[in-house]
Amino acid sequence: EPDTYLHEIETSTTTMLSISQTGSSSKSHSYEPDISANGQYVVFESYANDLVLNDTNDKGDVFIRDTQANTTSRISVNNLGVEGDGSSYGATISSDGLIVAFESMATNLSDIKSSGNYNVLFRNIDSAKTIHVSSGYSPSLSGNGKYIAYVSNNNVYIYDIEGAISKKITTTVGLTPVLSSSGRFVAFTTPANGEVFSDRSTEFDLNIYDTESGKIVKKITNAIYKHIANAISKDRIY
Repeated sequence: EPDTYLHEIETSTTTMLSISQTGSSSKSHSYEPDISANGQYVVFESYANDLVLNDTNDKGDVFIRDTQANTTSRISVNNLGVEGDGSSYGATISSDGLIVAFESMATNLSDIKSSGNYNVLFRNIDSAKTIHVSSGYSPSLSGNGKYIAYVSNNNVYIYDIEGAISKKITTTVGLTPVLSSSGRFVAFTTPANGEVFSDRSTEFDLNIYDTESGKIVKKITNAIYKHIANAISKDRIY
């Protein structure tokens, strides 16, 4: 089964992160990692049931590995520590490692009861609280941990964590958002024909939206989906 690893460039050392409680490789696959700015914390999703104690839901969960303390904790739990009744995916972590956003099909992770469709949530590591953001998917967390971009009903929204409010930034179909570190800029794709793609030959436009001006400040037209992997530098230049 595939595992999640951390490679330290300076020392050229590679460490397995998705390890069981006995220190061996876990029983199932782990993938889609994201890492904090200093490399101490790594979040990933896994179907393994031996990464932490009392993992009995037989669902995909989101975990966080502290590479200094060598501990693994489950993120996709509610405020009482109860595991989700549906799978969770797509974890993204803030630069300081204190906020983790993810999507989930679980209905029991927050006080807001969801329908079992995809929902966007975030967990505050310090307060051990899991907060429901909206129905939706494909979350992207700003590096400062203040904003979450996500897709709902084929539109891109930005959620202000402190203000607990969402704002729609697209007027037509918008997909795959990625936030800059400050949360000011959002890169996202739009199908060139204005419709949700039916196959991966669909042409897309890549957009960069400035939340301060409320305008798209850059557009790359007619990119092919298979070549799009949204990423944006801290200052939006790259």
